[in-house]
Amino acid sequence: SINFKKFYDLYEQSFPNDEIEFKTDLKSYLDYMALKLSIKEGDNRAHLVVGVAGNEVVAFTFFSTTFIKELKICFGHGWWTSIDKNLRGYGILEKLYSWRVLIMERDAKQYRTSLSHIFTDVNDPRKMSNNELENHMKKYGTDPWQTLKLLKKMVFMPMKHKHITPALKGRAPITYETLMIKPYLQDWIKNN
Repeated sequence: SINFKKFYDLYEQSFPNDEIEFKTDLKSYLDYMALKLSIKEGDNRAHLVVGVAGNEVVAFTFFSTTFIKELKICFGHGWWTSIDKNLRGYGILEKLYSWRVLIMERDAKQYRTSLSHIFTDVNDPRKMSNNELENHMKKYGTDPWQTLKLLKKMVFMPMKHKHITPALKGRAPITYETLMIKPYLQDWIKNN
């Protein structure tokens, strides 16, 4: 129901070129995701929450929940989130993250379990070259150090293993990301 071009404009402004999905690929995927979600079956549900103000797309968050039947756990993964540069610092990020968690918890209840943990990827300044860090800050007006600090404040912890995002068509893999985790269930925390 949203204007895809307006959504894609904000999406394209929000991420480095090597992380951006091609427009037609992303449109096809979102159309497929909407169809799959309407069926409400399977072990993975993807969601796109979009903030619109004055007929403009000003924020979005894309995330999924996955149910592993054999382990009876349901976890979330925050894939990407963006807020219009002019609206940052007004609490929109926290609101988007709250909605994400509510939807993930709803999905877990539909699987008759509880949300065990949430993963999210972050562009990690500790892994970026000086050039990558400078380009990121110049293009997006965000400081990866602040993003990392915010996620830690929200009780996301860095995973210890090496994380590489596979290459998109004709591009190199992304090696400067870190997978962060926010545990929810105490039993899961003790056992992992």
